[in-house]
Amino acid sequence: MAKASKGRAMTQEKNNAVGERKRTSPKLGITTDENGVYQIDCEGDLEPLLRASGNVNVAHGLLKQMAALGSHGNRIDENATNFALGFVDSMKPKDATEVLLVSQMAAIHQATMMLARRLNHVENIPQQDAAERALNKLARTFAAQTDALKRYRSKGQQTVRVERVTVQEGGQAIVGNVQRGGGANMKPDVYPMHCARRCTAKSKRTGLPCKSPAVRDWTVCRMHGARGGAKPGKAHPNYKHGERSQNTMVVRGLVNQLIRATRDFDDLWTGK
Repeated sequence: MAKASKGRAMTQEKNNAVGERKRTSPKLGITTDENGVYQIDCEGDLEPLLRASGNVNVAHGLLKQMAALGSHGNRIDENATNFALGFVDSMKPKDATEVLLVSQMAAIHQATMMLARRLNHVENIPQQDAAERALNKLARTFAAQTDALKRYRSKGQQTVRVERVTVQEGGQAIVGNVQRGGGANMKPDVYPMHCARRCTAKSKRTGLPCKSPAVRDWTVCRMHGARGGAKPGKAHPNYKHGERSQNTMVVRGLVNQLIRATRDFDDLWTGK
């Protein structure tokens, strides 16, 4: 049974490959009349594009936009149009969103190559700066579009696969795919930074409260002493003789209170 299933799978792959070879890639023939109105002639297999668009109006509108794409110095350019159409066809979009996004990627790529050519033929510094800025923006846009297409096709799901797990005695482990999203799937003891408790210290310069997040189990942030400061007593770096230490100050205050109480008792006893 296993050999038969494998044989059927290989036969299906061969049939798909043969079908791909027999299929004619879509092309557009563009002609213009004396009034500047262009006529579009469709060639090849446009069925995948029509099926992915989901609507005839969407497909026709996209073909018109590709026909009017043109190139540098040319209002109509069949090569540029067929390049964009071939890229859309090769990416095999599955719905209207992917069709439009892939079409934009093709247009951005053509503009990027045009700016790259212009950057290689600049004659002065202003032209170089302008071409460099535009080329950088277009390249970043194409990378962002690629990432958006990847995230859209994956539906925003992230899968963490654990290859090896070591569980000690008394421990627990989850075997399988672990999927994490946002919001309700977060642990109850993990909170965003904007929900953290704020520092209670105030600025000496402005008198306004500090808005930095407080360290866990502290009421202040690191800047205002959280998990900082040296140990009291002889472990303190500035400890010398202990005359100004906290314990000494407390004892000194008690002694002063006893002295004042003794003086008051003597005044009361002598009647002064």
